[in-house]
Amino acid sequence: MEAIKETSQTTTTAPALADAIADLRWRTALPADGMPAHQYVVQKKAPMHAWDVLGQAIRDEPSSYDAYFRGYTFAMHYWEFEGHRYWRTSGSGGVHMLNRCTLDSVEPPRRVDEGAEPMDWEGPPWAPNGTPWPPGFVPGPGPSHMRGMVYRKEDDPRQGFPCRSCGRSFWLYEPERPCPRCDAPPALADVQDRGLA
Repeated sequence: MEAIKETSQTTTTAPALADAIADLRWRTALPADGMPAHQYVVQKKAPMHAWDVLGQAIRDEPSSYDAYFRGYTFAMHYWEFEGHRYWRTSGSGGVHMLNRCTLDSVEPPRRVDEGAEPMDWEGPPWAPNGTPWPPGFVPGPGPSHMRGMVYRKEDDPRQGFPCRSCGRSFWLYEPERPCPRCDAPPALADVQDRGLA
């Protein structure tokens, strides 16, 4: 068995890493607003052993690296394994996530060890350069990587979109997105009333 990472306590093998990755319940993120296709796992909903094994590999593997992704002003730490790129993030309210994408799903991040630095960027840092800011983003104080924009849910016409078939509300990420509960298409009049068409 090939040893992947050795510490004073344990040795993590490639099969053990593959098992840990398989034990995690990966959720698919909606690729809206220029966000590339990827999957994520929320720490508080994950088996801790599997989370710890993968988190340690991302952090400590000799082949892991720091790199800038698109318009972000800070480098993230990445690790590649069996056709996927892995990284860790934390969101608002202390929500910690492990993320992954396939190596061919998006351009690779720019590696610090190859001289990469932050770039001038127009639009959201997660989207291709020049992409307009999505609804709900308005000028205001916030993290530097957001370049003077903040998200306000109450200003986002996509949230709370009514489904005329089942009566529930959902996020209308794309004007053609069907209701995730009953699969009914959005009513064109409702889409137009919210300025989304």
